[in-house]
Amino acid sequence: MNDADKFIIGIDLGNHSSVVSYMDFDKKSLEVIDISGGYGKISIPTVLSYNMDTKDWVFGEYAILNRGFSNEIIIENIVEKLGTDITFNIENKQKSISYILSKFIEYLLESIKNINPNAKIEGIVLSISSYINDEITKDIQNAFSILGIEELLISIANDKECILKSYFYQNDMIGDKALIIDYSNRQVRANLYDIKNRNNLKCIKASFKEDIAEGKIFNKTKDLILKKFIEETGKLELTDYERLNLDTFVYQQFDIIFQRQIISDIKLYYNFYYPPFQKILTKNELFSIMINVEKELNSFFNKLFEDLDFKEKEIKNVILCGGGIEIDFIHRYIKSRFCLDKNFKTKAKRIVSDGAVLIGAREIGIIKEDNLQIEDLEKLSHDIGVFMLKEEEKVFVPLAYKNSFIWQKFDKKVFLIESKKIEFSIAIKNSSEDYNIINNICIDLGEEFLERDIKTIRLLLEIDFKSNKEFILRIEDFGFGEIFPKTSFKREIYINL
Repeated sequence: MNDADKFIIGIDLGNHSSVVSYMDFDKKSLEVIDISGGYGKISIPTVLSYNMDTKDWVFGEYAILNRGFSNEIIIENIVEKLGTDITFNIENKQKSISYILSKFIEYLLESIKNINPNAKIEGIVLSISSYINDEITKDIQNAFSILGIEELLISIANDKECILKSYFYQNDMIGDKALIIDYSNRQVRANLYDIKNRNNLKCIKASFKEDIAEGKIFNKTKDLILKKFIEETGKLELTDYERLNLDTFVYQQFDIIFQRQIISDIKLYYNFYYPPFQKILTKNELFSIMINVEKELNSFFNKLFEDLDFKEKEIKNVILCGGGIEIDFIHRYIKSRFCLDKNFKTKAKRIVSDGAVLIGAREIGIIKEDNLQIEDLEKLSHDIGVFMLKEEEKVFVPLAYKNSFIWQKFDKKVFLIESKKIEFSIAIKNSSEDYNIINNICIDLGEEFLERDIKTIRLLLEIDFKSNKEFILRIEDFGFGEIFPKTSFKREIYINL
């Protein structure tokens, strides 16, 4: 077989959108697949639907735009569902999330045939921006097994490793500092690296923020478009048909509004409603969204560079990734803030999938191996939890787990207490019997619980990280069924690591 027919594939499997890159054994150059079929859009929404009338699977934008027009099952947020026992009823059979993922991966891999009809895939590296535990790994492996290509899965890669390997492949950063800005649907995340040498990529600081992510901008835009719909129709409640059509309408308009260099008034044609009508989305209304986001971004980056022994202007490498970078005003803001003289926008969506290809190519041996060692401060190196008194014995209960990420949501834990004066310790688990106490907490429950028997008091505890050096321990009343409904009791304790 000709080397030009042999391919390494890299998949950036995102919860919101996905990208596929490749390298053939002949040219050994990184390329990305235009999944849109020639319209210049390299990402595809990680959404699929099953039409129960035609028995067809529909993927990406078509699944979103066709929503509500047929008898279908819509499946979104695949990455979030990995590692769970969730199933989907397809033709009266329960199908696992592995089966659903296999359908989506199969669709992504079919696109390689558009590049070369004789293509033979020699290996695949899949990257997901998520905590990868044994259950998630098993679901991914099962998806490849269902397709009969389990031997092609070289590895499941961390997105940070993919980003840095991709950028290092085309840029010399030795002796410099680098800032990775990942503007995703869920969060804006920032990681500062000091690049001593290829064997020492030291992460200096990691931080994230949720309320200015791409998804939040989308929701604010949706609220604005919905408000104008209600103003015109006077509706207090929407039908399912209207709700589905508004979701699709906002999805279409969002790209039109924010992927332009010039913001102006937008005419909205609500043609799914009868009688159809037109409303104006003014540039001042759009500027209001943009100004608020830019203000919050300024605050985020100002805090990121606090208490460091170097200045922001010393950053020579700013690596942009994530779908939110495609929003033009976000890209322009970041470019202005960090005085970028180079446009990284075209690489932002593919930088993870490109890095996944490089990992696979090095593993197979078609390009030279590197010794890139990457430190990641977003990933927890130990369990973090609390010592609570239980039957006169202190028991450690983890609230955040080793190898999980600081930006993910952690499950709340319910605690029964033995005294209305609660005393507990926050600790880091170093080993099976070794713990490092980082804070001792004492809380008096107060007046809300004066009439409550101790056996009817249950508290919810959760950890919410603000950066790799700070988290909030939240405590609230869980209630006791209908007898004692949940009260307004809440406490927030800030902890520095």
